[in-house]
Amino acid sequence: MQMQMTKVHVAAAGETHRGGRTINQDTLLIEPALGLYAVFDGMGGHAAGEVAAQIGRDSLVEFARRNAYKDSPRELLEFGIDWTAAKIYRSAKAKPEYAGMGSTVVSCLVVPESNEIIVGHVGDSRAYLLRDGRFAQLTRDHNIAQQLIDAGDTPKEDEMRYLGAILTRRLGDEHGAKADMLEMELRAGDRLLLCSDGLSNCVSAEAIQRVLGSSEGPQELARALINMALSTGTATDNVTALVLICSEGEMAQRAA
Repeated sequence: MQMQMTKVHVAAAGETHRGGRTINQDTLLIEPALGLYAVFDGMGGHAAGEVAAQIGRDSLVEFARRNAYKDSPRELLEFGIDWTAAKIYRSAKAKPEYAGMGSTVVSCLVVPESNEIIVGHVGDSRAYLLRDGRFAQLTRDHNIAQQLIDAGDTPKEDEMRYLGAILTRRLGDEHGAKADMLEMELRAGDRLLLCSDGLSNCVSAEAIQRVLGSSEGPQELARALINMALSTGTATDNVTALVLICSEGEMAQRAA
């Protein structure tokens, strides 16, 4: 039996800024043809973090193109992140100047045939969702601060930034990096944000919600979020925002 469904159309755009750093070690991935979007936040001495983020971006796109019709959407993103983590690790081992480099990733794969989205992340870059006026953080940071919070021991305010910078998972570790995965259905009107911690450390959840809730397009919203972070005077890190806006698309047939 066939039933009609309305495909959700996704418009996406992003911005990145070096913030208070001399080098921008964040990078964006926007591949509408693959339905693939991500933010990478690199780390490492000199330009090594920038290299790690670029390897992450290029490797995830390469994996998705090679395996788009072999794996389920969840497996495609999850295995792609695993493969990307291994590529960064091998690159770090190959050159002494890249030793210890790594990256976070927050990514999503949009499946238009089913109006599904898969979110995968490693590290402390985040995904947020604004739906019907309700704002939620979809990811949980992989850092010491979050571990303490989960254990019921909330760090003091002056400890949060220091402990939040100590990651418990990242792309490039010797033993790999297990991504947290989330699957959900997209709805018309949904607004999603993928961002590096350079944004979430400077701008409150309430302020992010207010910006995402405006009527601007994704490019304007991403730029507004970055400008807000820069205007606080506390943006000592690179700042990156990638915004996805969902609207009603064409009608399609789906098996009931």
